[in-house]
Amino acid sequence: MDASFDFSYFPVLETERLRLRQITHADADAIIGIFGSPDVLRYLDSEPILTTEAAVEMIDWLNGHFRNREAMRWGITLKEQDAVIGTCGFHFWKPAYRRVDIGYDLQPPYWGQGYITEAAHCLVRWCFLNLNLHRVQADCTAE
Repeated sequence: MDASFDFSYFPVLETERLRLRQITHADADAIIGIFGSPDVLRYLDSEPILTTEAAVEMIDWLNGHFRNREAMRWGITLKEQDAVIGTCGFHFWKPAYRRVDIGYDLQPPYWGQGYITEAAHCLVRWCFLNLNLHRVQADCTAE
């Protein structure tokens, strides 16, 4: 593996207002709040997460990518609170091509406050510093 990051621990990242940390089963209600929202799902190709069981399955799936050393998804929290308000991370990591895709989502009450911009800057910086990348990309829907 060309990357300096060895996936031996899940890093906690901090910005001026945010803490990015690993998502746990205790965050199931927050996952429902994010992925159960029609506004969040509007441009995602997925079914709503509406039950604790479905949320726990999603958390396990996301953390499974970390265990497999192929992707990471952080829970976004406000520094003064530990409640997850969104998620962000990288996926489609191709070490041989030195690139990743990033993605993020946020509960609608937190939209328009610059939280995703702040989290994305932190995420991109971390990826370039730790994954030996040439390129970070993301899909965008014009609407």
